Amino acid sequence: MIKASFANLIIELPSLDFVVLVNKDSVENIKKETSLVLDVNYLTCKDICIPGNAHLELLIPSGIGQITEHSFIIEKSLSLIPIDNLEISGLKNVSTKASADSDNVSIIISASSQKAFVDPKFYLDTEFGLPVFTPKINYSANYKSLKANFVIEKKLFTKKSFNLGVIIKNNDQAFKINTDLNIEEKQSKLILLQIVKNYISA
Repeated sequence: MIKASFANLIIELPSLDFVVLVNKDSVENIKKETSLVLDVNYLTCKDICIPGNAHLELLIPSGIGQITEHSFIIEKSLSLIPIDNLEISGLKNVSTKASADSDNVSIIISASSQKAFVDPKFYLDTEFGLPVFTPKINYSANYKSLKANFVIEKKLFTKKSFNLGVIIKNNDQAFKINTDLNIEEKQSKLILLQIVKNYISA
């Protein structure tokens, strides 16, 4: 039996009636039937996100697999899986940082690409279960570099250090990274301004 868990799976469904879950595993003995058990946690999002989960089981017959009528859909789905190799992603570099003021946490993702970015999409994955946010994106003149700024309420973060998963989708290709972030506190401009005023008054 093969067990697999899917968490924070991101799929755009403009008009499809089905979802293809892609998972790569090895069968120990192809001469025996194999039971595949899937536990799927997901969010259904539009204006708000509604969490859901599903328990799926599939019995794989013994023997060598054969090409079926679903092969094209499977191959197409495989091509949409985010890759984690920067050299073949089309991206030159990707970096992340997080900072906070008294109310919000700002997560900034900087990226540069060999080609111009065309309506890139960003997806964040953290242990905090953050809702879906749309970042403010600033581009370079040739659109080959960008900074995506997510401004999120500080109260949603329960600790300053956390692991951040990022998926960047651009030009029909997706790239993923995982990195450890530490939220840096911003120096309050108001406090600094008050210090200057007190110094001038003195």
